[in-house]
This record gives sequence, C-alpha cells and structure tokens, in this order.
Amino acid sequence: MGDFNTIVDMSEVCGASGDIGAAMDEFKGCLTETGFIILPIQGNTFTWHNCNTDSRSLWKRLDRMLVNDR
Repeated sequence: MGDFNTIVDMSEVCGASGDIGAAMDEFKGCLTETGFIILPIQGNTFTWHNCNTDSRSLWKRLDRMLVNDR
C-alpha cells in the first residue's frame, strides 16, 4: 500500500494552482512499471477537499483502487 496524494489526469482536480505535471507523470510511470490498473470509481468525482471556503478551495480525486494480475 502507498499514499501518493496526486492525480492521474487534470480532470481529477478543481482549483489547482502551480505545476502538478511532474507528480502526475511520476505517478503514471509508477502505475505503468508495476502493472497496476485503476478500477472505475462510482459516486463523487472528488474524494478530498482542503477545507478552504475562499478562492484557495481545492478539490481532488485522491482515493482509488488499484489492482494487478499478481
């Protein structure tokens, strides 16, 4: 198990600021190297919120289920 705190695609974030492309690429590379597949999600698009109610509000889809054939 691991905790990456990153997204796979820009559609998984709302309100992002800064460059998150490097973290996204690293996570996708890890998924490719390990053979993990992301299972489809049902329900809310975003699974995490930073609890800000102003312009710094940030929503992300961080929770996901990964599987491989091993």
